[in-house]
Parts: sequence; structure tokens; C-alpha cells
Amino acid sequence: MQIDEQIKYGWIVALWTFALATCAMAQQGSGLECVITSGRTTYEVGDIPELTFRIINRSTKEVMLVGSLDGSGEGMRYPHCRVEINDKAGEPVTARYGRCGNMNSLRVADFVIVPPGQAFDPFGEGFFPPALLSPGYFPVKDPGLYSVRFHYSTSDRVQDYFGDERMEGLQSAPLEIQLLFERVPKVDLVSNELELTFLPKSE
Repeated sequence: MQIDEQIKYGWIVALWTFALATCAMAQQGSGLECVITSGRTTYEVGDIPELTFRIINRSTKEVMLVGSLDGSGEGMRYPHCRVEINDKAGEPVTARYGRCGNMNSLRVADFVIVPPGQAFDPFGEGFFPPALLSPGYFPVKDPGLYSVRFHYSTSDRVQDYFGDERMEGLQSAPLEIQLLFERVPKVDLVSNELELTFLPKSE
């Protein structure tokens, strides 16, 4: 390997290591834990698994969080609420679906206080469920072993949470929303990896 290539490779490794460490520090420092559970781990092809997503406040202080908004699952706005499904080889399994560019505006009701020791469902009532777990879009079509993870991340810019406000050219949020937003921590959370087995569909 040439010296220039060695230097380049070294920088790539260093940056990747720094990114992983920063992500880990963000999770540890926040006192928040992201968890996926299921009542069972074996399904048939064609079933949509019954999954529970929780962000648990392990800290000693209450935390303000925002649930999955219109467009959060697609990474179109924060918070990012991405469900990842991988096959046995670790390759992502996805489904194609289209959607319009319109997104609901950010509301006061989108901010939820999570007391110490309590859990928050980012896909709960009033929020948008993950498209991959909707009828017609669940991507598992073949029997086998699959894994599911959930990624939840926030931004420190309220504009990154805007929906149709962007189309209206708004650059700031109403004071009531801005005050709530200032209580939302900057986090980048990754859940546990939940393994699910899909059996052939019974006759």
C-alpha cells in the first residue's frame, strides 16, 4: 500500500472510530435507552410482527421528547424514527412506497414529557406509525431469520422538525413551541437487535 493510501485509510478509520464513539457517548450521556420487544419471535410469512418500541428515561430528571411525525420514518424531518429490517446476511430488507411532499406542521401536542423511570412510545397515539410495519408495505416475503432495529435521533435546530412550515417559508417557531423544543435533548439512539423467525405460510 502506498504511503498516501495508508494516510487516507488511517484517516477513514479514525473518523469512523470517532463517529461510533460520539454516538455511544450521546446515548450514555442522555440517560435514554431505546428498546424493541415482541410478545413472540416466530411468525409466518405474511404476518406483520407485533412490536413494541420504547424510549426509557433512565435518568433522574424528566425529559422532553417528540414522537414520530409525518415524514419522520422516511428521514424527511426530525426526529428521525427509522425502523431497520435486515436478513440473516445483514442486508437491509426494504419496500418501495411513494408519498407526497406535504407534511403536517409541528404542534404543541407533539412534545411529550417523560418522567424519570418512565417509557415513551414514539409511535403512540397521535403519532405516525412506521410505514414498513403497515399492511402492504412489510418487506419480509421469504422464510428465514431476520433482525429489527430502531433508530431515534433528534436535532438541535427547530427548523429541522418543520413540516409544511418549510413550504410557507417560516424560519422560526411560535414562542410556545420554541420553549418546548429547547427542552428536547440532542440524542442519537439505537435500539437492541430483535431477532425474528419467519416460517413458510401454513396451508
